[in-house]
Amino acid sequence: MRLFHTGKEGLVGLDIGASSVKLVELQRGRSGYRLRGSAIVPLPQGTVIENAIHDRQGVVSAIGVAMEQAGARSKRAAIAISGNAVIVKMILMPRMNELDLEEQIAYEAEQYVPFDLDELYLDFHVLGPSRKDPEQLETVVVACKRDVVDDYRSLLEEAGLELACVDCSVFTLNNVAGVVGEVSSEDIYHQDWSNRHAPQTTALANIGASLINMTVLIRDRLTFVRDHFYGGNQLTEAIQKHYGLSFEQAERMKLDRFSELDAGLVAGYFDDLASELMRSLEFYSAYHSKFPVERLLLSGGVALMPGITDALAERTGMQVDVIHPFPTIAIPPHIVPDAQALMQVGPRLVVPIGLALRAFDP
Repeated sequence: MRLFHTGKEGLVGLDIGASSVKLVELQRGRSGYRLRGSAIVPLPQGTVIENAIHDRQGVVSAIGVAMEQAGARSKRAAIAISGNAVIVKMILMPRMNELDLEEQIAYEAEQYVPFDLDELYLDFHVLGPSRKDPEQLETVVVACKRDVVDDYRSLLEEAGLELACVDCSVFTLNNVAGVVGEVSSEDIYHQDWSNRHAPQTTALANIGASLINMTVLIRDRLTFVRDHFYGGNQLTEAIQKHYGLSFEQAERMKLDRFSELDAGLVAGYFDDLASELMRSLEFYSAYHSKFPVERLLLSGGVALMPGITDALAERTGMQVDVIHPFPTIAIPPHIVPDAQALMQVGPRLVVPIGLALRAFDP
């Protein structure tokens, strides 16, 4: 199975996370992309834990509700896989034709992937010539466990959908950042930066309930990816312990009464979150010290927390902003009467939007 190929136009982007199922369907016109439908359907705690689905019927039901709420037309779905279910490696390959490259990638993958290749779906994408050696091609190789993909396929079939495309959550961030103009497409690999300011390097961090997807771009060139388990649930659990609440009560307090939370509790969470983000960027810096990260772009539910951009800017020393996909992606009034409310939760929809954009791949 070629993970990144959709086959033909028409699909929904489906993000199955720890706290909700999120769905987006787009259409494209002369003036750009427009929303065709969207939905966010909450999931009870424990339904999905570290990407493992523990209540299969609950997820199938939530997908059905999301399809109905969004008024989705397509029955073909693109999903995102992240965490320990997928391995992403950036490697250098000599220039060769695509057929030879595909054979060589399979050989190279055996050196990087700690599983039998028969247990994996393998795909790759050539990013372009290496900055250091134009005769070498920077290539991203992705390996995903067959049983995980096949399980998602059967899950979607139970929900009445066809699995059309499997993507990585980190790659969807790049798709959306490019569409909304948050990264430049200036070619950095054929320029001499030795006597001028280096190109802006941007880290994109999608922070959900239990997982951070991070990617680093130099201009629009993918340079680094990392997933690790940390997210908004850590604050919910701290609230739960501090106030003696159930998890559901603590989550509701976090969402509805954030300003009433103990200031020290929130500051401690932001300290820990900043440390988690900087730990990932230390891995990046070990290999790319000439291109330090200057800007951090947030998405996901945690990006909606009041004061998060200032708090992280203070703790990381970087410019921190939030990705807002709307109104660059237009919201037709007949589709969503309350466009303002949708715009406010737009950062939560970045992954499914990035998936939905795969419908328009060349």
